[in-house]
Amino acid sequence: MSMWILDRIKKSLRTKLVLASVVIEIIMLGLLLANSVRLINDNIRHHAIDDVEETSPMLNAALAPLLFQRDLASMTDFLGELPLGPERGLSYVVVFDDRNQIYAHKGKVDIKKLPSLDRDFEDAVRDGVFDTKTPLKLSGVKIGEARFGISLGSDLTSKKAVLSQGLLIASGEVLLTIILLSIIGFMLTRHIGTLMKGSREMASGNYSIKLAIPGTDEISQLAKDFNRMAAAVNQRSQSLAESEERYRSLVENQTELVSRFTPDGKLVFMNDAFCSFFEKTKDELIGKKWQPLPVNDDVPLIQDKLRTLSPSNPAVLMENRIPSGKGDIHWIQFVNSGLFDADGNLLQIQSVGRDITERKQAEEEKDNLQTKLQRAQKMEAMGLMAGGVAHDLNNILSGLVSYPELLLMDLTEDSPLWNPIKTMQESGMRAAEVVEDLMTIARGVASGSEALNLNRVVEEYLDSIEYGRLEKARSLVSCRTELDPDLLNMRGSVIHIRKILMNLVPNASEAIDGSGTVTISTTNRYLDEPLMGYEDVREGEYVVLTVSDDGSGISRQDLERIFEPFYTKKVMGRSGTGLGLAVVWNTVQDHKGYINVKSSGEGTVFELYFPVTRDQLSEDREDIPVAEYLGHGEKILVVDDEERQREIASGMLTKLDYVVQAVSSGEGAIEYVKAHPVDLIVLDMVMPKGINGRKTYEEIVKIRPGQKAVIASGYAKSKEVDRAQKSGAGKYIKKPYTLEKIGLAVKEELKK
Repeated sequence: MSMWILDRIKKSLRTKLVLASVVIEIIMLGLLLANSVRLINDNIRHHAIDDVEETSPMLNAALAPLLFQRDLASMTDFLGELPLGPERGLSYVVVFDDRNQIYAHKGKVDIKKLPSLDRDFEDAVRDGVFDTKTPLKLSGVKIGEARFGISLGSDLTSKKAVLSQGLLIASGEVLLTIILLSIIGFMLTRHIGTLMKGSREMASGNYSIKLAIPGTDEISQLAKDFNRMAAAVNQRSQSLAESEERYRSLVENQTELVSRFTPDGKLVFMNDAFCSFFEKTKDELIGKKWQPLPVNDDVPLIQDKLRTLSPSNPAVLMENRIPSGKGDIHWIQFVNSGLFDADGNLLQIQSVGRDITERKQAEEEKDNLQTKLQRAQKMEAMGLMAGGVAHDLNNILSGLVSYPELLLMDLTEDSPLWNPIKTMQESGMRAAEVVEDLMTIARGVASGSEALNLNRVVEEYLDSIEYGRLEKARSLVSCRTELDPDLLNMRGSVIHIRKILMNLVPNASEAIDGSGTVTISTTNRYLDEPLMGYEDVREGEYVVLTVSDDGSGISRQDLERIFEPFYTKKVMGRSGTGLGLAVVWNTVQDHKGYINVKSSGEGTVFELYFPVTRDQLSEDREDIPVAEYLGHGEKILVVDDEERQREIASGMLTKLDYVVQAVSSGEGAIEYVKAHPVDLIVLDMVMPKGINGRKTYEEIVKIRPGQKAVIASGYAKSKEVDRAQKSGAGKYIKKPYTLEKIGLAVKEELKK
């Protein structure tokens, strides 16, 4: 029941009006009754005081002589004749003598516990008796005291009658107020329901509604104003619908990513281009938050910029990384504009995004090229400086190296001059080694035309005295090798390539704190496309020397400068001159090679790329006789998009007595096979400018079922190679080609 009343009060204006008026009426009547009670009590008080003033002289005149004479019998008779009772003047009388002892008493009172004379008048009113006292005097001398109580019974009876009559009148007034206010409330609120119904209709989108409230009072005027407002809103809504349709058509046909979202990030609108970019439908995006769409690292930056939107700063420009529905990362430039209400509160944010990925990539490539150019120019300038210093030092050191040697030839080892001169000679030799490093930094001295094999250089270094010393000094660090047994040759200077190992391996060992492993590996690598790294490696055939460690890595700041001469993090005078990596850099440059460095908290990897040569070492001998994989005039089709690779493969196969044709694309291979059957195809797997090897082979076997093929690639074996082999293709060989590798693969496949 109480819940129904509360619900009624919440929903009914009329109930609230009546309730408020009744509460006010009750409060006012309560105040009026309280004031009446106060006035009545004041009147009773004055009446009691008047009675006391009349009674006190009478009691003194009657009781004082009797008390003086100690005439108890007469006093008792006098008290017995007094009119005592709740409705009479006196309630009780108690007489005290001059020793404050009770001499006589009359009336209903506890003589052992007389009421206190200083209690509040309200307490006397509640008890119906006003307690007081008067001295008993004879000839001006006090001989005793009389305590008595004035009965208030008749006054209280009158008070109750007055209050009862007041409450009855107040109740009637409240009831009359409720009735009158209910009638007035009904008259005031009877048309409010009609107005509420009209408002609900408008809220639901029915702007053609009209309210019929007769009369000329304020509510009737409000109804007319409501009708005019509904008509205006109806007209504007139609215009807005037409405008929105034109806007929607314009936005939907935009190629930019257009969306709107609330300040808390929920998407409320997006165009088709937005949905297409993320490969989602509008139903999948509406109501969702935009935060999962950008790259996670960009979300806090976006939120910070969006918080700056205000009427004085209504739009912000930002560039963010956004993964598309395919998973690739795009750079999108967004213009985010705030939509505000009249009070400046942000209602929605409209975002228009344009794909700037190509521009960003171009800028990044430009920055990388600029950085690498500056690095190369810096290294070249340092090299020129080092060359000049080396030239001058050579002249100075010649005496320090040559003369001690001549002097030692004339001395015996027990001579007191032997050790000092020997020390001078060794110091001069160490200085000469530094000069040699400086000469290497000067560029041009490390180049050579000798054909060499990196595996042999590595093995010779591991057998050297320098490596033996390193093993003793760093006994907790082990060194392992992963050398490609089919490694191709390169051209260069054995001495300077060995110098690379003498710098990289000790550096890797010293980068390990405690125990660890340094790995030296070699491999053949063919690049179809440039490799973007510390230094961009151009496409081609390479032998790669890799030195890696599992140390703590190199910081990004140091990584930019590690190849600069004299830049070192080692302890000066204990761990080298700071020229080691500068020597490595310039030696690789002189060999027309490239360096790629990768470092993390798990270690550092140095990859050195050297161009392949087809020249053979004079002492090289074929493990397998060429006669075992010679051909017999079979027709071979070489398919490769790189001209150099076609020439190498065709030349090798021709030398092995095969009849060879070559085409530059998968599409060309398909057209050739349609007209010319072949015994075998040497098929490149990666051809970026057309269809790849797998698709090429699948189309060829439709034309020539059972066509034999050898798959070749500069990359590791991939899923595309596996799919091609499942379709019937044969052996997989990795570039760069060697005569033995391609000859054995072709021979093996032809025998199937």
